[in-house]
Amino acid sequence: MARAMHPVPVDAEALVYALKELEASTESLYGIKCTLKCDKPVPVKDNNIANHLFRIAQEAIRNAAKHARPRNIDVVLKDSTKWLTLEVRDDGVGIELSKLAQTHGVGLRIMKYRSQMIGATLDIRRREGGGTVVTCKLKHSGKEDQDPSNDRCADSSDRAAVRRKFAGAQTGDDQ
Repeated sequence: MARAMHPVPVDAEALVYALKELEASTESLYGIKCTLKCDKPVPVKDNNIANHLFRIAQEAIRNAAKHARPRNIDVVLKDSTKWLTLEVRDDGVGIELSKLAQTHGVGLRIMKYRSQMIGATLDIRRREGGGTVVTCKLKHSGKEDQDPSNDRCADSSDRAAVRRKFAGAQTGDDQ
């Protein structure tokens, strides 16, 4: 099922596109409204980091759909001078923090492992008013490698362009 949520590899240049596809997959697979919120370009130049961030978002969404019974899930990707932050927020029943340390679930351990692999922190907590928020924060090594003209958040409704981009990625074509 997790593979069905995203059938292609994620690379650094396509992180936001991959998250947009995850947004659409979540709605079609689970019937849960999922919204990607990305206010400005968030270029990620390292494929390894992009892939781990995508998989953390994917697992957080899967956990919410499986356990929280949410109506809405928001995926927030933001960039500041010092931090790259990925948040997955749901409006479901909320995680029981007392049981968090005792869980035997693989998903939470995998998210923690992935965050450690990229030098990020992972925080899972109940949201005020209900639901859960999973936050992964990665400290920037610097802004010099980021190209502000590389706007991966533009035109979030253009799903056809996203699909063409991934079709090219699967066949090796750069469209």
